[in-house]
Amino acid sequence: GRRVKAQWLTTKFHRFLRNHGLPMVRFYDLRHSCATFARHEGVPMEDIQKWLGHSTITITEGIYAHFDDSQNKVSVDSLSDYIESPEEKEMK
Repeated sequence: GRRVKAQWLTTKFHRFLRNHGLPMVRFYDLRHSCATFARHEGVPMEDIQKWLGHSTITITEGIYAHFDDSQNKVSVDSLSDYIESPEEKEMK
């Protein structure tokens, strides 16, 4: 029934990271990771924006949901399929 103090959470989180050999990050930084993973998995940006409670999608896209370089391959593959000639499609 009592409110959790921010310092308690920070201490426990850093202890968890240290005990598991993980890099030290701020608890708040997990918002960035979560938004980036959601974007990578195809969650609509509007949903990520609402979930994080941002007033504009610009904040979500520009600051929180980072572009993963592996998404470039997906984009290029999609474009390649679109512009492929009919002869090339028949060869597949």
